[in-house]
Amino acid sequence: MHHTLTLALSTACLCGAASCPAQTTDEADANRWHVSVGAKAWLNQWDSWDINRVQIGGSALQVVESVSSDQTLAFIPVISVRQGPWSITTSVMSKTNYTLHNAVTTISASRSEFDLNAGWAATPGITLTAGFKRLTQEAGGRFTWRGPVLGASATAPLPAGWALYGTLGLGRLSLKLPGADADGQGTRSASYTVSEVGLAYAFTPALIKGNTGLTMTIGYRSQSVRSRDYALSSQPSGGGAVSVYAHDELRDNTQGLTISLLGTF
Repeated sequence: MHHTLTLALSTACLCGAASCPAQTTDEADANRWHVSVGAKAWLNQWDSWDINRVQIGGSALQVVESVSSDQTLAFIPVISVRQGPWSITTSVMSKTNYTLHNAVTTISASRSEFDLNAGWAATPGITLTAGFKRLTQEAGGRFTWRGPVLGASATAPLPAGWALYGTLGLGRLSLKLPGADADGQGTRSASYTVSEVGLAYAFTPALIKGNTGLTMTIGYRSQSVRSRDYALSSQPSGGGAVSVYAHDELRDNTQGLTISLLGTF
């Protein structure tokens, strides 16, 4: 069971950064190819930002205001291929619509994600990954983050077909803005983190003898993108030259419960 359960857990959690568990590497399994396909449902809340202009003294200033969504369900199809300790996994969060709001603002927004990762099972319980992430958000314009992500994960078997898993991924992304900020810059650097912890269960008794079967995971996923040094402008109320008065961080945090179902062949 350990061969397929760890492969399926890796597939489930590689949506966005790190594979969950490692795969075993005994001689009989080393040359076999295995494929996992499935989907993850993510019931998440998105905390984001909006840039507005407010009147302070004799100037109209740009300010970053916090906005949040209600609980929204996103779907993430995923496929993974493994041979021995090596694996390649890709996942796509299909375009998901959100309504972001605070006490005075309501914004219709959407987001989508793409992840591609290669994994190496360093031990039977630890996997290291490296890959690429693209995150696109549309809210008054198209914002696109892309860049490399490194990850690590661990898994621990529990009795009766259960396993405990945890993952962590870190990335350095580049944000492409829909237009220049007050500094005249169209790109900004960003940091990315993702983590997930949870339980997995192997339904199929045949997993004990083979490498095919069905696995379910239940976990909690948290994802953060912090884009640095966005330039904010100031303009005299009666008109005049626009100047930069501050730089601020644009913070996105998305978190919530996940459930995935995966078949391994």
